Amino acid sequence: VGLVQSLIERLPKKVSDDGNERKLFRGVIAFSTVSFAAFLGTVGIVELIGKGYSLMSYGFALVYVIPVCTVGVYKFVQQDYLSVSGDSI
Repeated sequence: VGLVQSLIERLPKKVSDDGNERKLFRGVIAFSTVSFAAFLGTVGIVELIGKGYSLMSYGFALVYVIPVCTVGVYKFVQQDYLSVSGDSI
């Protein structure tokens, strides 16, 4: 809805100053945007996006969560060990 509203507000200013032409152009923008979204829904874009988010979450776990849980914990334990033993870092 926000994307359609932003298009409706910005594009007619570029076309003309005629009030009737602006109203027609706003209707065309709204109709074409909603029609394009409905077409993408029938093509399977929803499933494609779902698969993409699943893949991104696995990538996030691989790149961020696993290193933090392994290297971060190791460094924390080493720092705690060094501070208890009296060695300086």
